Formats: sequence, structure tokens, C-alpha cells
Amino acid sequence: MSRYSYTLLSLILAFFSHIGGITQELPDPLKVGIIPYKNEAALTNTYGPLFDRLSKTNNISVEVTYLEEKELAYQLSQGMINMGILKPIAYLNAKRNFPSLTVFGTHLV
Repeated sequence: MSRYSYTLLSLILAFFSHIGGITQELPDPLKVGIIPYKNEAALTNTYGPLFDRLSKTNNISVEVTYLEEKELAYQLSQGMINMGILKPIAYLNAKRNFPSLTVFGTHLV
């Protein structure tokens, strides 16, 4: 698993610790939305190991959906998706339309 994946996994686990602790059950399936900024194979290569580990560690399934920016923001705001992976500009655009959205982490570059 790459350094990026470990960093993102740490942030995800920190997020769930923040919302009530790892001992609290995580949603099953954990619904994750990703803006398709690469082709699907490249995104699977990038995030697959992370989601596999998250799934095995917490005994949950991870359901990944590829959505356009506005649809991902909407589904996050409505609780239809538990977590979204957005680039900074996409997050700022989403935040403008859905002020309740918050960042719980970002990767180190």
C-alpha cells in the first residue's frame, strides 16, 4: 500500500474516531463517492488497497460510486453517501452550494 493510501486510511480512521470512536459500528456498506478525475482502472489502483484494508479491518463492505462534482456534493449533503473524495476546488464549489459539508482530512503532498 502506498504512503498516500496509508495517510488516507489514517484520516478515515481518525474521522470515524471523531464521530464516536472505532468501537461504534461503521455504516455497512460504507458508501464512498469519488469524482472520476482518472479512468476507473487508475482510480481502483489508487484507492482499492485502501478500501480493501478498511473493509477487512472493520468487517464492513465499501461501496464506491463515481459521480460528477455536483451530484457527489448533493448526495453527501443528503447523507446518501458517507464519505466523498474531492479535489480542493471541487470541495470549495460543493461548500458554496451545501454549506453544511465539512472536511475531516486531507492528504499530504
